[in-house]
Amino acid sequence: MVPSRAIREGTDEVVRERPVRDGAVHGPAVTAERLVWKGCTDAEKTPAVNYAPGDVAAFHIAVTETAFGASCTVIWFSHTLGMAGLK
Repeated sequence: MVPSRAIREGTDEVVRERPVRDGAVHGPAVTAERLVWKGCTDAEKTPAVNYAPGDVAAFHIAVTETAFGASCTVIWFSHTLGMAGLK
């Protein structure tokens, strides 16, 4: 078990680099976006007030018109309405 997220990320990076260094991985590189946990509990993930423009929300259940497994970027937030606009 790894004591912190930072140590785990460092370990993951080493594990990913070795096959490339050893020549086991070939072909073009692909850059992908990685979602990072914001430290919210399950109860804190639902209220829109916990999100800001630029945050990415990943949906692990189907919500209204958003499919399971989809992710959306927060494009605006209203404290007054307690709502966020997603793209």
